Amino acid sequence: MNKIFYITIFNFSIFILLLHSSSFAASAGDVKAGEKLYKRKCAICHGDQGQGAIALKIKDPAVLNKTDEELQKFITDGGNGMPAYGKTLKPEEIDSLVAFLRSWAK
Repeated sequence: MNKIFYITIFNFSIFILLLHSSSFAASAGDVKAGEKLYKRKCAICHGDQGQGAIALKIKDPAVLNKTDEELQKFITDGGNGMPAYGKTLKPEEIDSLVAFLRSWAK
């Protein structure tokens, strides 16, 4: 019984470490690169400061409280009138966009 308990605790600890490291990697984008990309690709619809224009207001807690993975998926796949950028942006560019959006939450 003790052996099973320790194995379970060990596996759970490894799971938490992996989860934490993948969250860190997902949010490890370059904020400055994300800002440039935002100005080039996103500002025309979402506004220079994310205030919304012809598209969704991004500088909003309802958007900024989403997980990195949710934001990455929406940028990649598009939806609700927003085009998908998964084929035109590299994953690290999407990470940088997410990092830039996160800078607004501070």
